[in-house]
This record gives sequence, structure tokens and C-alpha cells, in this order.
Amino acid sequence: MTEFFNTAIILLLLKSNFSDTGIPFMSILFNDKYYDFDHNWYDEIGSALTFTIFYSALWPMIEFVVFYGMRVLFRFLDSWSILPSKYKTNKSTIQQYVDTYGGPEYLIYWKYSRIINLAWVTFMFGPGIPILYPTFLLALIIQYCVERLCMAYYYKQPPMYDDTLNKNSVNLLYYAFALQMFVGYWMYSNKQIFTNEVKEVTKSNSSIPSNHSIWDPIQLNQAFPFLAVGVIFIASKIIHVIIIMIADYREKHNFTYENLKKYTMSLKQYDKVWLKSEEKYIREKENFRLLPDETYRKLVTSGVLQLPNALTNKNFIQNVPTYDILANPKYEERFQYFPAMMREDLDDDLFMSEKIRKIINLPYLTRNQLTQFEFSSEIFKMISEKVCSLSLLHR
Repeated sequence: MTEFFNTAIILLLLKSNFSDTGIPFMSILFNDKYYDFDHNWYDEIGSALTFTIFYSALWPMIEFVVFYGMRVLFRFLDSWSILPSKYKTNKSTIQQYVDTYGGPEYLIYWKYSRIINLAWVTFMFGPGIPILYPTFLLALIIQYCVERLCMAYYYKQPPMYDDTLNKNSVNLLYYAFALQMFVGYWMYSNKQIFTNEVKEVTKSNSSIPSNHSIWDPIQLNQAFPFLAVGVIFIASKIIHVIIIMIADYREKHNFTYENLKKYTMSLKQYDKVWLKSEEKYIREKENFRLLPDETYRKLVTSGVLQLPNALTNKNFIQNVPTYDILANPKYEERFQYFPAMMREDLDDDLFMSEKIRKIINLPYLTRNQLTQFEFSSEIFKMISEKVCSLSLLHR
């Protein structure tokens, strides 16, 4: 909404004059030179808006060339080779190497917000500036091609998302249609352009009042279809919302179990193996536990949902299934923590992983274990470097 407000609303209101619209108090706040969507508004504001949308359409290509070029340059400076080698580096830590040769995070929410903003601006001003429609189509084509390319060669593998974000974005696009109908009605009911009703002005540089008010009687002209379709759309949405509210009310008062699976049955295979191996290692090697015995027993003996049902079942746990901070891939990467299921032939990193696990789970240790726990300055320095790299991730 902020991006849409900056792109469309501010640009619309900056030089607007609401004296003739009949909207209370608006004439006090906005009293500039444009009374309506007249030819002068299209020349100045409309052209600036068209350029903004066209630039936004080309931005994904510019972004890819600039940022991918910077990443290639950083890799060249690291290996001093025209064709950077993965086996030749000047980095002193694994994380520095990963930051240089790995791709950035895939910010899917930013992609959705950009498309929604372009759609809203296009549909809002499209009836008066038709060139926005092919420009928006160009933006979608460029976005699709660039995203396909970036997903294959640039970004890190994104986490598994469900369809919630996609559905919410589509629902927001419906309101762009309503915006198009009502703004289009106001544009096509302009008296200066369509009925040649022009007020006299005393100075040549004065703006021409529009004599266009929201209280004008509705007429069967070129603008009426916009108003009729807009009213029908809003009425249908209101009815739809009422029906959903009634259904939700009935569901709350006729509560039934949602066929929820047990926690241990809703884990993906990898997550279950990760949890079992971590708990087993902690119990056998470190002599403490994170899970109660009964929970651990259920975790070991329970089954797992099988594909493809696991991907379509709404009760299947997505992303991180536990509050264990080391189960989060971002923290695991920044701490350079090796899970228990991957600790074969990793003696050099095993020591640090054990210390990190103990430090994070100090409240679970007994008093005797705490007194025997060694935490030297060398260990503190090594872990501090990991924590610093973790803090930089969130800046």
C-alpha cells in the first residue's frame, strides 16, 4: 500500500484542486491548478505516470544486470580469474565463501507487492491512459522471464511456500478492478472533454474550473457503464463477505475437530530424522535431553506422511517445525552448525557444533554439567565471529 500511495495517490493529489468536486474539506487541503482530468493534467501528470510505469517494467532487467554483475565482480576479486574457480579463494571462513559465491535470498513478498502496485496503478489510470495496459503486459512478460532466469542461476533455493500469499495477492487484485470502474467513471464524465462545457477565465494562465461534482445527476452516457459495473461489483463483494461471515459464525458455533494429525505424524521425513538424530546425540553424547521421554518415544515410533499427499495435506507442517533455533536453516548457516545427522568425518567442525549446541541449551544442563563446562577465550572468539555474522544478516 505504501508503494501504491507513493506512486499513484501522491502524484494525483499534489496538484489537484477539489473546489468543484463537492467533497467537504478537500478544497481546503488541495487547492492547486488541476480541477479535473483535463488535457493539461494528461500532458503533465499523465506523462510522468506513464514514464514511471515504463521504468518499473524495465526495472527487473536493470536489477539483474547490476546486481549479478556486482556478484561476478566480487567473485573475480576473490579468485583473480576471469572464470572464477570454486576451488580457489582468499576467504578465511566458510561463511565468507558462501556469502561471495552463494546467491541472495528470494524475497517473494517484494515481488508480489511490485506486481500488485503496477496492477493497481494501471487499472486506476488505464481508462484515461490506455498505453498503461500494454506497458503493464510488458512488465509481466519481463518479470516472468527474469524470474525464471534468476531462480535458475541467481537466487538461493527459496523455502516451500503454501498458497496463502498467492490467494491474498489475487484477492487484492480484485479491488484494482473496482478502482478502475469508479476512477474511469470520473474520467469519462469530464464535461470539458466530452460535452465541451468550459467556464470562462479572466487570465490566460489560470486553470479552467471543471464544474464537475460528485453530486451531479447520473446520466446515461459514456461514463455510465463504469459506474454501473462498479456498483454491481461492490455489491457482490459485500454479499460475498456477509456469506463468509455467516459461514464462519456457524463453524465457530458448530465446532468440529479439523482432522488434525498428531505432531509426530505431521513432520516431513527430513525434519523427523533431524529431530531424532539431534535428540539421540544429545542424550548419548552430552548426557542431557531437550524432549520429554514420552515425546521422544512417539517421535521414534511414529510414521511419516508419504508423498505426494504430504505436499497437498493442509495439516502437514511446512518450513521449520520446531522452536529449536538451530533447526532454522538461516541460523544453522550463520552459526556454521553441523547437525548430528551430518557429523561423519567432520572432526574439525564437530567440536564447534557441540559447543554451540551446549551454549544455546544451557538452561537444560544440570548444575554439575554447568560447573564442568569449559568456555575458553578461544571458543568465545570463534563463536562471537559467528554471532556477528548472524547479526549482519538482520541489518
